[in-house]
Amino acid sequence: NNWVMSNNLDLIFKSYDIRGVFGDSLTLEDAYKIGYSFSQFVESDSILIGHDGRVSNMEMLNAVASGITSNGKSISYVGLVPTDVVYSLSGLLDLPGLIITASHNPKEYNGLKLCNSGAVPIGEHSGLLDIKNNIKNIDSGEINNIKLEKNNALDLYFDHIQKLVSPEKISNKIKFGVDGGNGAIGAIFNDIHNIYNFKCDQLYMEVDGNFPNHPADPSNIENLQEIIKLVKDNNLDFGVAFDGDAD
Repeated sequence: NNWVMSNNLDLIFKSYDIRGVFGDSLTLEDAYKIGYSFSQFVESDSILIGHDGRVSNMEMLNAVASGITSNGKSISYVGLVPTDVVYSLSGLLDLPGLIITASHNPKEYNGLKLCNSGAVPIGEHSGLLDIKNNIKNIDSGEINNIKLEKNNALDLYFDHIQKLVSPEKISNKIKFGVDGGNGAIGAIFNDIHNIYNFKCDQLYMEVDGNFPNHPADPSNIENLQEIIKLVKDNNLDFGVAFDGDAD
């Protein structure tokens, strides 16, 4: 039913990304067609894909990847990472990037953020509307269980951040707290911790798409009460709280 499909699209396409309730306003058919349309929009033959830790991510990944590969393009799979890792690698490798995430939205949501080669943003005035409008020209296709091998591009990301901030510049006198909110930061934080040897107290760093402790939305003061308490109780210098995709 074309009317339902286009109605969905008006609901889920935002100014800078795509978001909806998984299985309701954002279906696997939508995800397939968005992947296909995105692969038509970008010139590159290869597309970087990562995702956060949401419970619907592997289904979304299969659908998006099926759309991309149905158009004859290949996927460079980054795995479970914060959004900024995909954006950074898009710049470093000069490839378009796509991350499956609904950012700080509740657990029943999922979505996509897109960028072009060189980490060029894709928003409503820079291609997102074209991708949306092209979807009506795409037929429904088969969603296959695509086996994706993780690439080793994360090492490139860790090298990159050390060029931005060298480990010897980090003072070991600073003590801080981190609330991962059970979001994607937990997937890479140990690696970063090993590089920089931070002194930090950690809360909720296990990636869990059910967000069992509090919503991964630090813009709401209610979700910051535990990190505030941690900073005060342990006399820390500051605290940091991350959202679901840790951007």
